Amino acid sequence: MKLPGNHDYAREVEVAVATVRRASLTVKAMYDQQSSEVELKQDGSPVTDADFEADRLIRQAIGDAFPEDALLTEEFADSAARLSRNRCWIADPIDGTAQFIARTGEFDVMMALVEDHLPVVSVTGHPPSGRLTLAIRGSGAWIIDAAGDVTPFRITAPEQPPRLVTSRYYGAVEFADTITTVALRLGAAIPPVMPVGFQPRALDPDWRRFDGFVGFWRPDGNSPVREWDLAACDLLVTEAGGCFSDLYGNRYQYNQPSPRPKSGLLVSASPDLHQRLLDALAPLLPASPPTRNANIA
Repeated sequence: MKLPGNHDYAREVEVAVATVRRASLTVKAMYDQQSSEVELKQDGSPVTDADFEADRLIRQAIGDAFPEDALLTEEFADSAARLSRNRCWIADPIDGTAQFIARTGEFDVMMALVEDHLPVVSVTGHPPSGRLTLAIRGSGAWIIDAAGDVTPFRITAPEQPPRLVTSRYYGAVEFADTITTVALRLGAAIPPVMPVGFQPRALDPDWRRFDGFVGFWRPDGNSPVREWDLAACDLLVTEAGGCFSDLYGNRYQYNQPSPRPKSGLLVSASPDLHQRLLDALAPLLPASPPTRNANIA
């Protein structure tokens, strides 16, 4: 496997690809053997020993290779110490644990390196297929298949009218009327509600079912979404030619005191579609979105 060159992150890419591949293989083995134990977190969401093992592998690899970098993962206690570092690795050992448990195959391992609050390297892995994605800021995006073959990844143009979706994790029920209004303004069908959030494979031609993703916050201003759900996907989409922002068109800033973004999610297959969605959303939104808490949470 020959990884892309001509960038400033050769070592980071090498470590990230190897780590996500190893974590993905470990998760796949546990998935195939149906050997994972399931627990419930304090918030009621499920976690398995596959999550914990993938988290351990990621922490060990990054700690050994980049001991000065901060690390934020879903399955490990957060620390304010990361805020003093300009480099922070953000990882979700298994994005889609409920899907892992339900055996749908709709789950991924995701990791991104954030520098000065923006992702610069992104690697994701889909354990059931062995397929990886890689993105490097300013250099592009690639798909790495199970055999190690590397292919450039560019998002193809959206259909007309565009196919829109939303998610049960992004206020789909509470904001159903608003989401429907946006779709109708673009001449699109009423967006179906996905049982998953935005996934790194979503705009890959082998999995693609939509052109735009519209996600709101909860009515109480809260959100189950964390930075580890977004950072890797953010860079992958933007480097592949799509757009990734909050509902107001703002790029996300990562390694924040609270890793819980609250201003919604808008993902589009093209800049033109993104602007059309922003224009349709603008008169329907409050003047400003809910703000993140100022504390680690």
